[in-house]
Amino acid sequence: IRKAKAYIAPTDFAGQTTQYIFRIQKKIKTIHYGLSLEQFQNNAPAEFEKGLILYIGTLIRKKGVLELPAIFEKVLQHHPQAQLVLIGGDSYDLQTQSPSTWALIQQKMPQILQNRIKYLGKVPYREIQAYIKKANVCIFPTFAETLGMVTIESMAMQKAVVNSNIGWAVELIDDGVNGFLVHPQNHSLFAQRIIECISDVDLCLKIGSEARLKVEQKFDIQQKVQENIDFYLEVLQN
Repeated sequence: IRKAKAYIAPTDFAGQTTQYIFRIQKKIKTIHYGLSLEQFQNNAPAEFEKGLILYIGTLIRKKGVLELPAIFEKVLQHHPQAQLVLIGGDSYDLQTQSPSTWALIQQKMPQILQNRIKYLGKVPYREIQAYIKKANVCIFPTFAETLGMVTIESMAMQKAVVNSNIGWAVELIDDGVNGFLVHPQNHSLFAQRIIECISDVDLCLKIGSEARLKVEQKFDIQQKVQENIDFYLEVLQN
C-alpha cells in the first residue's frame, strides 16, 4: 500500500475507510464496479411471484442474515403467504463459534416461519437471474460491504430492492426513488418497506424501473472501463 502511486476504490465509503485505516495521504479515486447491461435483462418485469422475497449472498453474520427472522415475522403478519428464499453458501460464525450460520438462523425462527423460509444453499451463477426474475422484492440487510454487486444486479433486473442504509449503500440507491435504504436492525421499517413492495404492485414496478435507469446511468461497464483507462493514463503521465 505504501509503495502505490495511486489508489482506486469501488465506493467513496470504501476509499474513505481505507484511507483512515492505513493513514493514506493521497486521494483515493472512486470508480464503481460495472455491469455488462446486455447480460442483465428482464423483458417481463410485471411477471413475478407475489410475496416472494429473495436474499442472495453468503450466510454470515456481517451480511445481516440473523436479522431476517425478526423482519420476516413482521412481514408475515400482513402477508401470511409470503415466502423468504435464501441463496448462498453457509459459513462459520466467529462470535458463537457455530460451524453454521444457517443453524443460528433456524434457532431464531419461531414455528410460524419454518415452513415459509427456504434455504437453497449455493446455486450456480448462471441460474441466479431466474431466481431474481421470480422475486417480488430482493433484500440485502448487510452490515459490511464494499459495494454490493448483487444489489446492482437485482436493480438491473428491474427489481425493487430493500437494502442496508450503511455507508456505501447511498451510492447505489436513492431512498424511495430506485430502492429503499433501511438500517438492518430497524426491523419494523425494514419489514414495512417489504410489505409496501408486496402490497403495491405499481410502486414495486416503478421502483424497479427507476432502479434499472440508475444502473444504466451509474454502473454501465462501458463507462467504467473508460473511467479506468482515463485514470491509469493520468497516473502514468504524472
